[in-house]
Amino acid sequence: VADEEWLAEGKYVGEELLRQVEGHGEMHAVVRLYLPPGEGEGEPALWRIEHDDGDEEDLWEGEAREAVADYKALLQLGRQGRAS
Repeated sequence: VADEEWLAEGKYVGEELLRQVEGHGEMHAVVRLYLPPGEGEGEPALWRIEHDDGDEEDLWEGEAREAVADYKALLQLGRQGRAS
């Protein structure tokens, strides 16, 4: 997929997330780009994330949604811990 098709705005772009990375455990990342779905059936939307170490990874929507939710849950746990 050509880089010019990726968009710097869209669902999840700018969201922080936690991603389980083999050999590294949970890693913080940010959604940087969105690729809308193609016209073909096998061309789903993708989200390009950038890990804190600079590595990039492309996620399907379910993966992106879950990783964003994991980060928000971690933030919520942190808030609850400070409130008690």
